[in-house]
Amino acid sequence: MRQLHSRNLNSKTLIAAATFLCMPVYSNSAKYMDIEVDPADFIMGGYRIHTGYIRLPLRVDIGIIGVEIPSTFHGNEDFSYDLFGVIGRVDYLFDSYENLFVGLECTQMRNRYTHKPTKSSVTRYPFLLATRIGYRFQFFEHLTVTPWVGLGVLLNKGDDFVVDTDKFQTPTYNAFPTIHLGWAF
Repeated sequence: MRQLHSRNLNSKTLIAAATFLCMPVYSNSAKYMDIEVDPADFIMGGYRIHTGYIRLPLRVDIGIIGVEIPSTFHGNEDFSYDLFGVIGRVDYLFDSYENLFVGLECTQMRNRYTHKPTKSSVTRYPFLLATRIGYRFQFFEHLTVTPWVGLGVLLNKGDDFVVDTDKFQTPTYNAFPTIHLGWAF
């Protein structure tokens, strides 16, 4: 009986969540979903894409990232560094969709560090917890340009990767400014 009650409770929670997500958004803007990309990741040969659901005053999104970070950014010529991650965000939108926002970001990553001379590598699975602030501009009714900056802490990052006398140091804290381009529906 207890198992049946638990299953019904989970079903009711799922139905309630699905109903909430399917409800129309009542605001002065007809937009309720968007898709965003980060051009910097595409320029580096990778990708980052997000899809967001807006129900004022919140925007919730999920995204993926996959990119090899150039040594000019991580500062170590002897190593290559690539990452893959799944990103979840919740933003508080001030007044409207096109405005200032603040938010929280959680990213589960798979980071691979490879020592170029020896081809030795190590893979780590850190978790990024970050705050972010930005501003969303909207043009031609659907196009969005969103500059923002995040301040994060990398949890469960592991020790620095050392091969012979070469060391790849992974910072615990980071700041990451960027601009996303998007399309709102």
